[in-house]
Amino acid sequence: MKIETAVVTDSIASLPPDLAKKKNIDIIPAIITFQDKSFRDGVDIGMEEFMRLLKESSVLPTTAAPALGDYITVYQRHPGNIVSVHLGSGFSAIFSSAEEAAQEVGERVHPFDTGSASLGVGFMAIKAADLAMQGATVEQILEELNDMRGRTTVMASLDTLDNLEKGGRASRVQNLFGSLLQIKPILEIKNNKFSLIEKPRTRKKSLARLVELTESLGSLEQVAVLHADTPQDAESIVGQIKRFHQGKIMIGNIGPALATHGGPGIVGVVPVRKK
Repeated sequence: MKIETAVVTDSIASLPPDLAKKKNIDIIPAIITFQDKSFRDGVDIGMEEFMRLLKESSVLPTTAAPALGDYITVYQRHPGNIVSVHLGSGFSAIFSSAEEAAQEVGERVHPFDTGSASLGVGFMAIKAADLAMQGATVEQILEELNDMRGRTTVMASLDTLDNLEKGGRASRVQNLFGSLLQIKPILEIKNNKFSLIEKPRTRKKSLARLVELTESLGSLEQVAVLHADTPQDAESIVGQIKRFHQGKIMIGNIGPALATHGGPGIVGVVPVRKK
């Protein structure tokens, strides 16, 4: 069946390449810069190499929006309508760059601001792709994404505050929680806002609380568990979530954007509540 509407996203969506290919989702790579060297996320650098460089570097890398021409090149590959699903506008210039590129290409490109990150973006791109394959119109797809956006949350447990300090966000943490000592905070990303919602004192309690917060959301449409370099912790959380969620649980890498600020050991859960 011919697909009338193409779906595009950015690499911050944390979509596995084989899944993106299966769903016909085109991915525009974000730019990761370590000091004076830049890489295209997922093209010139993978998560394993990224984590190695992150641990070795005394200076945090930066994650930047792709060049305007990169968007235009991808958009021009698709002659029909395009739904372009991106990292929340509150966290990066990626979405505003997509809007600018859409103005260059024309009204057939429809950028969508997920207000989310990582697989919060990825799940919405998958939803758009599934609807496109079913023959949904652009308007129908955008209506579904608007609804899904309000039901999608990203939560992550941090094992270290070092990266928040390097990135200049430690003062914000301190303002919210007071002393930084022995905190394994849980952050939430939703509706284009970054907030710190819990302050467990140990790694074990932080991961356990992540599961409890997920369960407290009620029935889930879908859920993913993500990590930077701790697959055992991610697998443990998957096992605990299976107690209250019978559906498939996706597991994978959390992606450079959150790993940069969350640091090594970050573990995230991306739940989407049922309607």
